[in-house]
Amino acid sequence: MEPKNLPPTNYLFRFEGGNDNSYAFTTSTGIAYLVRFKPTPYIISEEWVFHTDVYELVIDLVDNPTGKPPTLDLVIPATLAAIIRDFYARTSLAITIYICDSSDGRQKSRERKFASWFQTYNPGTMVRFDYMIQDHTDGQSYYITLITSLWNPHIHDIISEFQRVADGYNDPK
Repeated sequence: MEPKNLPPTNYLFRFEGGNDNSYAFTTSTGIAYLVRFKPTPYIISEEWVFHTDVYELVIDLVDNPTGKPPTLDLVIPATLAAIIRDFYARTSLAITIYICDSSDGRQKSRERKFASWFQTYNPGTMVRFDYMIQDHTDGQSYYITLITSLWNPHIHDIISEFQRVADGYNDPK
């Protein structure tokens, strides 16, 4: 995902590997992040033929020495895009699921921000599908993004299966 109209470059990051395919980077203000691609075959169905290619994208703030909420940093989205590109270079058939944090009720805002970042930094080789799943027990909305390579030979099956799963969650039983 290369920037289309933004000048910032990305922060240096390192691939730490492990079961969660972790990446780490630190901002110019000393805030440290861990970006993980957690294998999550159960998100869709372990019976689904591509379930071993499903990863949940998790972005964790792991250290904030400033003690203040992070400010707008235009280099972070460029860094996340570079990390996603690196992960897909390592795991070309990956199916990435990003679930917006809903703990503070700002999940729709996070979904819009992530969509904007993706549009800005996508070089045209990735595809994104956004879904909103409504929890009928408490009325909570969950925003979920599916990302995969446009060149994934199973893209049509992936989209169909994910749509089926999302529709199943939205079906008021």
